[in-house]
Amino acid sequence: MLKERIKSSEYMHRFILRHMLKKSPIFREWCNDYYECHTMFKFQEFGKLNQDKLIYCIKITNPTWGFFAAWKRVCMGLLVAERYNFIPVVDWTDSLYFEPKGVNGVFNPFEYYFEPVSDISLDEVNNSYNVTFYGKNSNGMIDTSYGVDNKTIDDFVRVNQKYIRIRNDLYNSLIEQIKSLFGHRKILGMHVRGVEWGNIKAHPIPAGLDDYADKADKAIEAYGFEKIFIATDSEDTIAFFQKKYGDNLIFYKDSLRSSSGKKVLAIYDDTIQRDENHYWLGYEVLRDMLTLSFCDGIIAGISNVSLAAEVFKKTREEVWDYKYILEQKLCESGISVSKAIKKMKKEANSYQNGTK
Repeated sequence: MLKERIKSSEYMHRFILRHMLKKSPIFREWCNDYYECHTMFKFQEFGKLNQDKLIYCIKITNPTWGFFAAWKRVCMGLLVAERYNFIPVVDWTDSLYFEPKGVNGVFNPFEYYFEPVSDISLDEVNNSYNVTFYGKNSNGMIDTSYGVDNKTIDDFVRVNQKYIRIRNDLYNSLIEQIKSLFGHRKILGMHVRGVEWGNIKAHPIPAGLDDYADKADKAIEAYGFEKIFIATDSEDTIAFFQKKYGDNLIFYKDSLRSSSGKKVLAIYDDTIQRDENHYWLGYEVLRDMLTLSFCDGIIAGISNVSLAAEVFKKTREEVWDYKYILEQKLCESGISVSKAIKKMKKEANSYQNGTK
């Protein structure tokens, strides 16, 4: 009966978390045993700091997630933290973007690019009294699906506006690059995932480049766009659209992309030799996303990059004049993400060794 009352009353749940966890080891253990419940969390004691606080660590533990897949999980974690009045902390040290030597003295990859979401540091988390973690042992709100509904976008905008800020020096630098690239012209943005296997289970089946071009032609005619900014991970995609649009196609020439004929995403290519490569991979996709958000219109497939661009644009209380998200079905059967990554790594090594 007590369990059912706690489950049904959000007020009671918050009261218990705030006033009993820190006082009763027995009750803490009961909660740990019952954490699978939708509104129960498993709290751990790592030290004696912050005994009056409930800390919610949004830790990215999947090293296969791209930058905006990780950002999406952060937004979802922040929604949980907001709902239960937890203090959020973001930890990307196990992400793809980790640099062993750090970047400018920073070792948490989230903070290479963004300001901390609270005043609690990772060092404090590791020495605090009441800590729970997103996903692994919280209330199961992890979502690995593509695409979100309008309500979720609005929720993401709210937490993005409240918590997520690009580091000031980095933001100012990116804005200057965007201004230099755009001038005062009307820009159509395109996000094209150029390196696509097409058979990864639960991932979007890629649209053809001709589909993007057809939509771009119609948008240019209807809305008077003067230039097309393209964000893509493939030199082949750049070449295709350059042949069609010539100097009217603009992009960042210093971004690392998969070379012609190479079906290997740069984030999974261990053969790349570049100082602080993991940092720069995050920097480049963040720059592409932010640039898309400043375009006047957008054409994109279903992706976390285009989702983030919409959220960041709406965070500034702006909307695109034109938006078209290509319809893509999710692959119902096929290889797993882990197998696809192994295949990419093997192919990258084949290119390096000259066997392909």
